[in-house]
Amino acid sequence: MAVKVRPVSSMPVVADGSYPGKITSVENKTEPNKYKNNEPHEVFYLEITIKTPDEPVKLRKRIPYVASWSEKSTMFKLLRDLECLPEPGEGFDFDDLLGMNVQVSVINNQHEGKIYPNVDQMRPRVTKKEVRRLERKVEKKPENDADFDFGDIIDEVGDDGDNGDDDVEVEDED
Repeated sequence: MAVKVRPVSSMPVVADGSYPGKITSVENKTEPNKYKNNEPHEVFYLEITIKTPDEPVKLRKRIPYVASWSEKSTMFKLLRDLECLPEPGEGFDFDDLLGMNVQVSVINNQHEGKIYPNVDQMRPRVTKKEVRRLERKVEKKPENDADFDFGDIIDEVGDDGDNGDDDVEVEDED
C-alpha cells in the first residue's frame, strides 16, 4: 500500500520578484459580482507558468471583464501592459493571449496568516529564439537596390527643405 503525504500548503512558495513565464490557460467564467447585488458578470482567469530557480510554478490572474473599458480596470491595465490593447471600436479575444511569453512580477500578500503569491504585473517577453530570428532578419542584405526600401532611411534622415537636387549627383544620359 502506497502512503500519500498531504502537502503542507497548496499555495506555491515564490519569492517576490520578476520571472519569465508563459500564459498556459485562458478560462472564461460567469460569477456573481459582490459589488452589484451578486449580479452575474464575466471574469477571465489566466494561468501563467513561471520559471523559478527551483521548479516551474503555476499562478492564476483574475481579470474581471469591464464593458466600459475603464482605464482604471484590471483588464485595461493588463492589455495595455501586454501591448494588446485594441483601438477604440476594435474587438479583443482573450484566447489570443494563450501561449504568450511574458515577464511576470510576483508580489506576496499575507491574509489570515497565509502568504499568497500574486501576479502584480505582466509584460511581453521576447524569447532567445525570437531574438535570433530578428537578428537573422536584420543580417540579411538585399541583393540589389531594387530589393531595398529606401523610404525608412529617407524618413529617418528627414528633409532639409530643398528639392534635393544638390544632395544627389545625377549623370546626364546623352
